[in-house]
Amino acid sequence: MVPRTTEQDENQSLKDENQSLKNHSLKQDEIHGGTDIDKQHETQSLKDEIKSLKDQLNSVDAQPAAEWGVAGWVDSLALAEVVAKALKEPAGTTDPFTYVLSLSLADLKEKLEAVKLSEAIAETLWSAIEKLRGQSAATGAALNAKFAAEGDAFKGEMGFGGVEQFYGGVLRASLEKLIGPPLMVDGSLFKAMETEHCKEKDADVPFDTSNGIEGATSRMEWEFVVAPVVEDHNSRYAERGGDFRTAHREWCRKPEPLSAYEAKMADEMNPRLVEAGQAPLTLEELIAGRMYTGPMYEKYNAVLRFSSARGADGAVRLEYASMEEVPFLQTKCGTLHLGEWVATAAGEPAAVRWTWHNQYSTTIHAINSIIVKLSPLTRITPLYRGWTGATLPEAFFKPDVLGFRGGVEYGFSSTTTDRAQAVHYAEGKASTVLELVMGMIDRGADISWLSQYPHEKETLLPPLMGLQVRSTGVEGSTLVVQCSFSINMASLTLEQVSGKRKKLLTDMGAQMAAEVRRGVAEEAAEEASQLVRARLGLERCADAGGAADKRLEAPLGDEAEAYNSDVRFQAAVGDALKVKRLVVLAATMQHGGGGGLAAAMDTVLPLQASGVDLTVFDLGSDDGVMVGTVVAWMESEPSALTSLTLDWGKACGRVREALLGVVRTTRTLIVLSAGEEGAMKLNPLQLNGREAVTSLDVSNKKLGDELAGVIAAGLSVNEVMTTLDISQNDIGDEGAKALVSALCVNEVLTKLNLDGLELDLPKLRGTDPVESLDLSGKDLGPASAIVIASLIAGNEVLTDLNLFRNQIGDEGAKAIAEALAVNAVLKTLNLCDNNIRAEGAAAIAQALRVNAALKTLSLGGNKIGDEGAKAIAEALAVNAALKTLSLGGNKIGDEGAVVIADALRVNEVLNKLNISWNQIGPTGAAAIADALKGNTVLTSLDVGFNDLTEEAALGIVRVERQRNKLTSLGLASCSIGPTGAAEIAEYVSGSAVMTELDVSWNSIGAAAIAEALRGNGVLTNLNLRGNRIGAEGAKAIGEALAVNGVLTKLNLDGHELDLPKLRGTDPVESLDLSSKDLGAASAFVIAPLIAGNAVLKSIDLRFNDMDNHWILGLLGLNGERVIRDAVSRREGFELQI
Repeated sequence: MVPRTTEQDENQSLKDENQSLKNHSLKQDEIHGGTDIDKQHETQSLKDEIKSLKDQLNSVDAQPAAEWGVAGWVDSLALAEVVAKALKEPAGTTDPFTYVLSLSLADLKEKLEAVKLSEAIAETLWSAIEKLRGQSAATGAALNAKFAAEGDAFKGEMGFGGVEQFYGGVLRASLEKLIGPPLMVDGSLFKAMETEHCKEKDADVPFDTSNGIEGATSRMEWEFVVAPVVEDHNSRYAERGGDFRTAHREWCRKPEPLSAYEAKMADEMNPRLVEAGQAPLTLEELIAGRMYTGPMYEKYNAVLRFSSARGADGAVRLEYASMEEVPFLQTKCGTLHLGEWVATAAGEPAAVRWTWHNQYSTTIHAINSIIVKLSPLTRITPLYRGWTGATLPEAFFKPDVLGFRGGVEYGFSSTTTDRAQAVHYAEGKASTVLELVMGMIDRGADISWLSQYPHEKETLLPPLMGLQVRSTGVEGSTLVVQCSFSINMASLTLEQVSGKRKKLLTDMGAQMAAEVRRGVAEEAAEEASQLVRARLGLERCADAGGAADKRLEAPLGDEAEAYNSDVRFQAAVGDALKVKRLVVLAATMQHGGGGGLAAAMDTVLPLQASGVDLTVFDLGSDDGVMVGTVVAWMESEPSALTSLTLDWGKACGRVREALLGVVRTTRTLIVLSAGEEGAMKLNPLQLNGREAVTSLDVSNKKLGDELAGVIAAGLSVNEVMTTLDISQNDIGDEGAKALVSALCVNEVLTKLNLDGLELDLPKLRGTDPVESLDLSGKDLGPASAIVIASLIAGNEVLTDLNLFRNQIGDEGAKAIAEALAVNAVLKTLNLCDNNIRAEGAAAIAQALRVNAALKTLSLGGNKIGDEGAKAIAEALAVNAALKTLSLGGNKIGDEGAVVIADALRVNEVLNKLNISWNQIGPTGAAAIADALKGNTVLTSLDVGFNDLTEEAALGIVRVERQRNKLTSLGLASCSIGPTGAAEIAEYVSGSAVMTELDVSWNSIGAAAIAEALRGNGVLTNLNLRGNRIGAEGAKAIGEALAVNGVLTKLNLDGHELDLPKLRGTDPVESLDLSSKDLGAASAFVIAPLIAGNAVLKSIDLRFNDMDNHWILGLLGLNGERVIRDAVSRREGFELQI
């Protein structure tokens, strides 16, 4: 073996010998995102690459030797380095080539004699001889034979395919010939993988792995990857036996949430794949890759390597004369419970035949797919693989007639870039290390980023890989085999494998378009061909009329996975043939005319006796001449009808009802036009469920109430559709009510989109029970509100519904009110900012009169006015359940406030009332104050941002000083000045219950408030924003806070300061208060608090306005300077300001 040179010489050698390789490496780093590679790691990587390439080049022309020879041995030694060292150019030489050319024979002799070359060569040879003495055999072939002769290879001979299989059917058929295609469960690859691991016979049967992991099960391994118990680090999941958990704890796998790896995939790997022109990874591939890196690799490879035993005809052997004849790998499949060897009547009495229970076909395809996708990102480095207990076939040592040595590996090959890891796995009897050289095309996938054992630095190679032996050797008692490999170019990604049917259909559609082009008149040929492609869903054309979005007219437009359903595949073939026939006929009819081809198709439908246009008849009166005939025809369920046109607006009630009956019962009608001009044609077979369409999108199709009724008729009998999108149409109250009628009998539909939000119907119904639903800010209109209301009316689980900031209006509010009248469970309802006016408020008020469950009602930000407020107040007079009511921002004036005050005099349950941001003046405030005198239950009141005078606001304060019940009071923007501030301060000082006070946007000075804070022991939240407290006032407040440890929230400049965190009583080491619009006032409060906070180590106060001006500094008003002074003596404190 080659002795190591010094690190300096190696680096210089690398630079001189392979600068181009280094440049290539740096370029690859740029491509794959590497920007700061550790120098030592880079040097070692280059060394490994150069050594690997040298070994490959040196062995290409070498004849494989069955016997050990001196010449070959000497040729393998690093004697050239000894000579190179002797000829090393003098320091300062810039051109080694010119230097060598300048040497004379005498120079050479002198240099070689100077370093005593013979002694240096002898030392190198002697070191190599010493290593030879430690070898177990002279050659790799001899050592492999020794493994077999001495019984060390207890696993027998490893199963590899031969050259004939590499170039024969195995590779061309790829994985599908070995294990079949990936399967789906309920149209899902994920569910299929889950079934393979959790629902097959071997799911809960423990198994051991060849690398020492004991007691694993497929189900638990699925859990470890997909939904692990993260806190369990010790006993729940299998690990290597012996003392591995204690001796190598850092190597033990640790359960981590799948979401962490999904984030890596989305943020790191997929962008690189897209940049490299590859398809992004899917969740199924990520899971499969993770699964392989754990104990499950044992089962996956056992399935693949089962095919290594083949009969004389090349077929996989499934029968043997007895169990004793079954090879090791095939017996192992039984041990792993992948199937069983059962007695068979054929042949010998002890004959057995193999039966599969579980081949993990979908998972294996997914693993193969992730290798195919990731391999272009893999950096070219040497790879290593180690094992024990098995010999290699003779074909690895004896070349065939074409000079090939090696074989085909049926299973996945787990390799590492860390040779020490491979050597570790090869510790034991019959020890073998495989050294592999990657190429530009033939590369594996670096899966260390998702591995359960990332320290193994695993690079995974796909199944059916061809291995070509370059050389074999011996290191001690280990057989070392150097190989190049050829990747199976027939390997497909998961999308490609699962999309074969779609590819077949697409090719068929293209052929149909070509046949139409050849079969119609020349002037219509190109248009007809394009229309076929558009109607099939292969492309769009200007005259296609949106057909590529329709189920029948675009039978090839679904995602590839959809066609793995036999039903969908069969329907697509039939529908495609219909499209072809229609276009051909339309082209014939259109020939010589002036209409377009798409219009001609509408014309030919009646000629097929399957399309009927009822607009030619007068159907406007119930007793019309044709009405009875048409109704009777509809009720007869015409079996040939495939297309029907009707003007809903001109049809009488009898005809409309008959049409709805057709929609419910038809088995043939696929095109229905019954709406306004431009509205989408509907497919009743999709609506009634005769076509198994689980999801239907008819958004933005100009549908009105009439077509909503038609859709509802179909839904009333549909048992398959789960998702319906009818958003961005013109559906009003009547259409929504029709849908509600359908939903009363349809419990299959789970998703309904009316206004842009997909409503979760089971949650609204209560069949998927949740206690809280947040539908805020979804731009829901009256139609959605009507549906929501109808469902929550009977929901016995939902207690909290948030519809804040939508557009349900009065009609939506009326529907919600009807639900409240019968619902006995809902406790919290938020209808703020919904454009509700007096009419809607009146409906809600009527519901409050009978509802005994609702505790919290928020109606802020609407426009209910005095009339609406009166209605709500009158309901409060009799309601005995509501505890919290928010009516802020509703244009309520004194008239409404007086009625609310009247309600407060008699209501005995309302605790919290918010009437801020209205138009209430002194009269209304006086009424409220007077009502409080006799009210003993109200504990929270907000009258801020009204038209109150200081005296009106103080009137409430004076009453409350006597009453002493309010824990929260809002007096924002009430014109309160210094005099009022003093009175409020006295109130705060004497209150034993007030915990929250909002006096923002007044003209309050700080002195009185600061003094009140010194003696107050209950106030926790104080809002003084907009009062121009100033630095001096803030100083006073800061000094008060030094003795007040109760206040937790303080707002001076618009941001609510968290005082416990600033004090250190709620200890944190870092605070981010950047970009909070904090001014000097906040700075003077913050400074003394952080000065005494021993826990806080850093604070970010950047992008605020703390008056950092030198003139203010002279006046002692510079907030920034105060902050700096506060922490100036804090060693190591990080201040950003």
